[in-house]
Amino acid sequence: RQVHGGDCSKSSSSQRDALSMTLSPFEHSVGGSHDDERGILVNGNCILKPVQSGIRGEREINFYEKVWCNNTSELATIRQFVPRYHGCEEVHDEWGLTRFVSQHFSLPLTCVPIRYMKLENLVHDMKKPCVLDLKMGTITHEPDAPADKIERERTKFPFQKIVGFRVVGMRVFRPESDSFQRFDKHFGRSLTDTNFHLVFA
Repeated sequence: RQVHGGDCSKSSSSQRDALSMTLSPFEHSVGGSHDDERGILVNGNCILKPVQSGIRGEREINFYEKVWCNNTSELATIRQFVPRYHGCEEVHDEWGLTRFVSQHFSLPLTCVPIRYMKLENLVHDMKKPCVLDLKMGTITHEPDAPADKIERERTKFPFQKIVGFRVVGMRVFRPESDSFQRFDKHFGRSLTDTNFHLVFA
């Protein structure tokens, strides 16, 4: 079922069989909690993003479903700013994907199904994409977060309270060396009001 560019239906078995044959690691990933875990995968013009554990993963899925699967949602107005959502895939070992993930991300092989969100690959048609990962908002903790978590988030980057976002990571193409340069979360936290503009230079 196609809903304004988002596909909220489940994939057929033939689609899942094809999925396991056309995967590769997403080399343009920056920041996030998955770079050193299961990793983001590429499947044609879509990516497979591992669903985070616990309530955080369910909240993210609920957000995309409200944006793309509910035409009456107030969140539908921001569709132009988020990748298209094509539902979730719970991938089992018989499809070959868990073995693929194990080999490419140096993880032990497991028979536990891996759950992914299938999202539009925004850099699919780009040759040398520069990618910037931002954590938006002046408050980055959950409403029910414990006091110590709130304090940790607050002290990570005090300047976020002013600018409204934090740089989690970025990957920039340098034509002079024909190579990419990576910047991690520690670079983002080191920015101040005097050099913050360099991120967008």
